[in-house]
Amino acid sequence: MTLVDLFATSVRRVPERSAILFRDRRLTYGDLAGMAAAVAGLLRDVGIGEGSRVVLMSPNVPEFGVGYLGILMAGATVVPLNPLLKADEVRYVLEDSSAAAIVGLEASLPLLRAARAELGRRCPILSLD
Repeated sequence: MTLVDLFATSVRRVPERSAILFRDRRLTYGDLAGMAAAVAGLLRDVGIGEGSRVVLMSPNVPEFGVGYLGILMAGATVVPLNPLLKADEVRYVLEDSSAAAIVGLEASLPLLRAARAELGRRCPILSLD
């Protein structure tokens, strides 16, 4: 049984129960499932699937969980990155992991674009917000 399977079981059993509480935000299992499925769909639309690696760069906020589950739902492997890394460090991880896409927050898009600039291959960026 995978993490996605376990999550789906919780969604079926308790869709209205809180899955993530952060400051004044509350995401139920149903909310989280819908948002993660949307991320998975967007990733599939750009060709991400089984065997792909996707970089996830996000601080410890609800969007991290959305991105993480969305990447797994797309069938890909999550490559989590510290959001404090610099562009050259991110570029190294993109190259070393052969990441096929990047998922991050709007605030990190300039850094992610700079890291991707000299990659020499297609690597779409998806914003979680």
